[in-house]
Amino acid sequence: MKRNKPSNLRDVLPPVGADDIARLARPVFERHTVEKAILFGSFATGRQSRRSDVDLILIQNTPRRYFERFDGLLQDLYRAIPGREIECFIYTPEELAAISHRFFIRRALKEGIVIYERG
Repeated sequence: MKRNKPSNLRDVLPPVGADDIARLARPVFERHTVEKAILFGSFATGRQSRRSDVDLILIQNTPRRYFERFDGLLQDLYRAIPGREIECFIYTPEELAAISHRFFIRRALKEGIVIYERG
């Protein structure tokens, strides 16, 4: 009898919750001097499935240009949270304040949960 192989790693991983995401990602946030990490989307609301991606807003004091902020950080997150797609937005505190009126950001901040804050 032929066995069905999983199509990708996400098909064999046990469901992960917000606490697991926080625990797995914490060393990455510390290494990359993230000030605050907000988990939003299905993981924040508890409606995640095996196929859910991880949605994050990261706040970082940095002079780096927007796309340069992802160098290393995103790769480290993928290693820390294997088998999950990661949707990540990295803003400085000033940038986040300037766009906080936008619907997407307002909703993410309202429904999201803080999973890391530099102490």
